[in-house]
Amino acid sequence: MFFQFVASIPYGDKLGHFCLFGLLTLATNLAFRFKAFQFYSMKLFLGTILVSSFVIIEEFSQYFIPNRSFDLIDLSADFVGIVFFTIVTSYLYKMTLKSKKALGNDI
Repeated sequence: MFFQFVASIPYGDKLGHFCLFGLLTLATNLAFRFKAFQFYSMKLFLGTILVSSFVIIEEFSQYFIPNRSFDLIDLSADFVGIVFFTIVTSYLYKMTLKSKKALGNDI
C-alpha cells in the first residue's frame, strides 16, 4: 500500500530517497552530538560521512544484485538529501552553540 502511494506521486521514488537518506543523515548527526572533523576549511560531520559511505556502498551494490538495478538518479537524490540535511545539521549546531554560550556553558 505504501509503495503504491509513493508510485502515485510524481517523482515519489526520488523524493523518498531524498527524505530517507536526508533524515537518516540528520538523525545520525544528532545521535553523534554533532561530532565533526575539520577538513581544510570545512567541518565534516561524522554522521554525514557514515551515511554517505553507506549510500555509496548500497547503491553500487545494486549493480551486482540480479533483481535490483543501479540508478544514478537515485544516487543523486540520496546526496541532495544528505547535503540539504547536513546544512540543517550545521544550522542546528550553530543554534546549539549560541544557546550554550548564552547560558554560559562553553562546549
